[in-house]
Amino acid sequence: MLKLKGLRLSGVGRFVEPQDVNFEELGNLIQVDGENHNTGGSSGSGKSTIFNALDYLLGLNDLPTTVLQSRLTKDPISVRGEFDYDGKPLLITRNKRGLIIDLDNQVIEGSSKLAEEKLDEILGMPRDLFRKILHKRQKEGGFFLDFTPKKMYEFLTDALNLAAERKKLEKVEAKLKDLEISKNSRQSAILQAQSSLKAMQEAILGLGLAPVRDIHQSVILELKGKYDGSTKKYKEVEESHKAETQGLEATRPQTSVVPYDTSRRDGLESSRRNLAASRDASVAAESARVTSIRSSISA
Repeated sequence: MLKLKGLRLSGVGRFVEPQDVNFEELGNLIQVDGENHNTGGSSGSGKSTIFNALDYLLGLNDLPTTVLQSRLTKDPISVRGEFDYDGKPLLITRNKRGLIIDLDNQVIEGSSKLAEEKLDEILGMPRDLFRKILHKRQKEGGFFLDFTPKKMYEFLTDALNLAAERKKLEKVEAKLKDLEISKNSRQSAILQAQSSLKAMQEAILGLGLAPVRDIHQSVILELKGKYDGSTKKYKEVEESHKAETQGLEATRPQTSVVPYDTSRRDGLESSRRNLAASRDASVAAESARVTSIRSSISA
């Protein structure tokens, strides 16, 4: 749990000198601008400035730093927040030099990337969502209900830290689509090869020539070569499909949020079995035909 205990800011808006806000005091919580005791919430009491400074500190602001910078001083913006983070003291400082995080006397500074990653870890949720939970600006429109269904889905996915799983799922779906295209292409090639083989068989039978041993032997060898080539190609396709399917199974995200739809995979498996049955039938038919030709040659 993250609890704000105090805030120190300078160079923000009209506040030039350092201003300290102690959020642990009961009663009046706003005490800014030196001797200003305007705690009634009227214009100029510093309400927006406090939130803008906190947004700047936590990296939540959507306002440029040049807009937040005080026009009354050349000193850059500096904001420091004192927090209680799960019972541990936490100091966060952000200024022109960068971000410094001191958590239980362990300081992270010098590397902006490491410090920002640590801040994300502390907040524990996307920063856009954290700012919406923290406060809502005057005249600011609605939030979640104004989203489109697609935006709602993306936002909830990010809020639940499922973005990585969503990307894995998208990759799997894209790979399945590629497999479907590849399967259709290979099925088309097989059908064309079968059609060509059938046409060749009909052409040979349509010649009506008397059997000649040498000619028939060369035809048999040619057909056998094509058959062996087709069988080898089919086995390569089958092994490739099997390897790709196993790879997808290994990388498929395991999640209980949305059950994985196996209907497409089952359909591919059914197609594979049908192709195997068709292949076996073709092999049997070809073997019978070769046996018949050899018998006619030997007769």
